[in-house]
Amino acid sequence: MIKQVGRNCVLFCGCCWLIPLQALADASLPESRDSDSAVLRACAGLFFFGVPNQGIDTQNLKALVKEQKNAGFIASLGEGSKLLKSTHDYFVRAVAAPLGGCPMFSFYETKGTRAVVVRPDGSWSRSGHSLLLVTRGSATCSLPGEPAQQIGIDADHSNMVKFTRRNDPAYRLVAERLAECVRNAESIVGARLESTATEKTVRCRSTRANGNKSK
Repeated sequence: MIKQVGRNCVLFCGCCWLIPLQALADASLPESRDSDSAVLRACAGLFFFGVPNQGIDTQNLKALVKEQKNAGFIASLGEGSKLLKSTHDYFVRAVAAPLGGCPMFSFYETKGTRAVVVRPDGSWSRSGHSLLLVTRGSATCSLPGEPAQQIGIDADHSNMVKFTRRNDPAYRLVAERLAECVRNAESIVGARLESTATEKTVRCRSTRANGNKSK
């Protein structure tokens, strides 16, 4: 989810991780579209819910998708996943400079998720043993030099973003940090844009100076 805050600021909240991470990282490339770069520069907060940066427990999933076309992809997401680690590392390298000062919150589950079992009639039931699908370590994402802001949600992986009421403690945890980002959005993005403008001015002057020397 992308939430616009003010005229030039946005917040990203997500638990479907691969596409947003790749999109933000690609927006930092010199050849990216101006509109994509503008979204990246406008980020005032990133909220990740159970994002498996280092892999997810796929034991139950592999049993459910065996012999299906996506079985190989599911297997590639397991704990220690090279695919997810490379995506995470690419994202961190790409956005470290353009997202300096941007708050990044990593929410992780504290309860196990019931495994899905196949009934004799072929239907599925979430009644198996409990699995911690994404560990706290795997769910953590932070930029170089920035402290990791890890926040536990008292729920399993499937329910950690399914808030039922406004006074839900988990909802309050998220809402308070969203409000904090909204309050600070203008200053965070403003400082970033000012710094970017200063860097461009310095580069432009340096280019002109070098051009004059060569004449």
